[in-house]
Amino acid sequence: MSEGVKMMKPILDPGLLSHGDDLKGVSQSPRANPEKMEKIAEDFEALFIFNMLKELDKTTKLTEKGYMEETYMSIVYDKVSQFLAKNKGIGIKEMLMRYNDREGVKF
Repeated sequence: MSEGVKMMKPILDPGLLSHGDDLKGVSQSPRANPEKMEKIAEDFEALFIFNMLKELDKTTKLTEKGYMEETYMSIVYDKVSQFLAKNKGIGIKEMLMRYNDREGVKF
């Protein structure tokens, strides 16, 4: 491979972006459907955790990883972030839900 052509690594995992298809029917006011609001908050928390894990991985690079290993680790981080957000999480979903429940607040 020449020096001018390099493989670009994706910044975000495409799997996380596909979750947006679930949200096409969201109205202007998520208060009308709390289940969809909870799903939005959960997906946001998963995206936040995913980005934290990716940044953490950058700090631990002792050796250069290949494209396949980075792709695999991206999938692992995606699944871990979804698992954490769905179960206990780190509190972002609960905070967003409490904020949404306040009167007079537009989300």
